[in-house]
Amino acid sequence: DAKRIEVTRTFAAEHGVVLLLKGRPTAIGTPDGDLYLNPTGNTGLATGGSGDVLTGLVAGFLAGGARPADAAVLGAYVHGASADSLARNIAERSILPSDLIDVLPAVIAEVEASDEDEKTPLANSGLKKVN
Repeated sequence: DAKRIEVTRTFAAEHGVVLLLKGRPTAIGTPDGDLYLNPTGNTGLATGGSGDVLTGLVAGFLAGGARPADAAVLGAYVHGASADSLARNIAERSILPSDLIDVLPAVIAEVEASDEDEKTPLANSGLKKVN
């Protein structure tokens, strides 16, 4: 895992891109060499189509004006938090991409409410920026 995470940071910095690498944890590298580790998510995301939901989230945040790194970090967090929300009521292995889509509005509302007084998204999320 340590090598996978370091490769995320190095590749993003060397190529001047934002790189989101799904896994446990999901790692997001930035062109500046920053690295974020997402604390949300579970094995329910290891199913066909869940990456498409993640891509749609990131694209939606980009279309809404978010910077690429912020869109990737926020998308990964919301994606994982949606799976965590579902896992409170159903088995992780039974989570479908359509289930994720169904809970997205409530999860996004929770994230927005928890960050009401903060200037940056996810300030209280437990998301880790690794130096």
